Amino acid sequence: MQILAKFVVFRYDKAIKTNFERQVIHLIEVKRKGNERFESLLRRFNREIQQSGILTIAKKNRYFEKEPNRGERRISAMRKTERRRIKQGY
Repeated sequence: MQILAKFVVFRYDKAIKTNFERQVIHLIEVKRKGNERFESLLRRFNREIQQSGILTIAKKNRYFEKEPNRGERRISAMRKTERRRIKQGY
């Protein structure tokens, strides 16, 4: 007995919550080419996901962060870039 599975299309809706609404921003679709193996199809899908930046957005929005914390993080990032500039002599 042999079990065959065909995965024709993978889809991932990149959605961001804004004001309790979900907005679909980007749709990634990878279609199977001829006799393409599942591993290569999955590899192409993962590459598309990484290039689109979906993972970085998902990781950023994984946990709720209060507004003061976001401001502190932004200020610390600015300080860090300023230190780099000074260190490099710009």
